[in-house]
Amino acid sequence: MQTKINYLAVGACALMNMLLGMIWYTIFAQQWMDGNGLTKERVESMPSGATPYLISIVGALLSGYVLSLIFKRMNVSGWMDGAMSGAAIGLFGLIATFMGNAFSLRPTALSFIDGGYIMVLFVLYGAVIGGWQKQ
Repeated sequence: MQTKINYLAVGACALMNMLLGMIWYTIFAQQWMDGNGLTKERVESMPSGATPYLISIVGALLSGYVLSLIFKRMNVSGWMDGAMSGAAIGLFGLIATFMGNAFSLRPTALSFIDGGYIMVLFVLYGAVIGGWQKQ
């Protein structure tokens, strides 16, 4: 039987992206600002708009959908199989973050923060999408 895309799981992943981002970047706020050469005053003086949030939501929905397609093709089933597959995919994001930051002369700590976020996010995406499937 062919597994169908569970759009509720994809939506849950987008919500998880926002929640994890709020928690993760609250915990690592000072280190992240230091790694990017930002101060609290500069961040607070920047115009706040919806654009970064819209980009994040659309990107999260696309990522969840594409991961669902990949899992469908790989016959991933169950939350553990999904989490392990998500970790393998998240590892690419972690490595890519380190590579890009190395050439941008950004601190290694920033690579751990941003790349670690990607890694944890895809483990969670994988667990949700792998465990919450439609037949």
